[in-house]
Amino acid sequence: MTPRYALYYTPPRNSRLESAGTHWLGRTPVQFGKIPEQIPEGFFKQEYYQIIESPRWYGFHGTIRAPFELADGITPEMFIRKVHRVCSSHAPFSFPSFSVRCFGGFLALTPTSSYPELHKLHSDCMRKLDNLRAPLSNFDKQRHMEKKLSERQERLLRRFGYPFVMEEYRFHMTLTGKIDDRVRRSYKDKLEAILSPFLNEQVPVQELTVYMQPNRKTPFVEVTRIPLTGTNEE
Repeated sequence: MTPRYALYYTPPRNSRLESAGTHWLGRTPVQFGKIPEQIPEGFFKQEYYQIIESPRWYGFHGTIRAPFELADGITPEMFIRKVHRVCSSHAPFSFPSFSVRCFGGFLALTPTSSYPELHKLHSDCMRKLDNLRAPLSNFDKQRHMEKKLSERQERLLRRFGYPFVMEEYRFHMTLTGKIDDRVRRSYKDKLEAILSPFLNEQVPVQELTVYMQPNRKTPFVEVTRIPLTGTNEE
């Protein structure tokens, strides 16, 4: 099967936020690992295992460019070189704080403010890397169309291979899979209690992380981190 690649934001190596995500999902960016035996306070084992099953597959991250297959004739090395070029025109910045929010039926960490730098980075990764992407398969197209997309999201899907991009893009760091409406508020309160020491810490955005999924039956793992080396000078 064909590998898929993605561009993610991941917290700095050995940072407190990375440690919090590792403990919550029971995996590091480079190793899937075993499900934690120590259950977070306030959760039962079965419910905890169930709600982390989906985000564990991808690792603790915020999506900059969603997974895609490389086009014919494009090698991973060519793709990574092009990502370096994009990163060379973007300067590092920081998130001053996060909050736990309900996001499309699941819970996620989201920045407490909007960031033009983040959206410009996302936009450049969409536009400047799109020629490296293979056409969307019928399987993936149908999978996205089942999400009851708006007319604009359908056009973005046809253009970029993913519907939640450009003006539809909402940065988030997924913490759970889909959660029933009846317990979502309770789970949110529990996660806020667990993550409260990390929510108000400034977190730098200083690199993009390339992730790869060898095939659809194996989880995503980190390939490399590419620094943002641009400046804020005009």
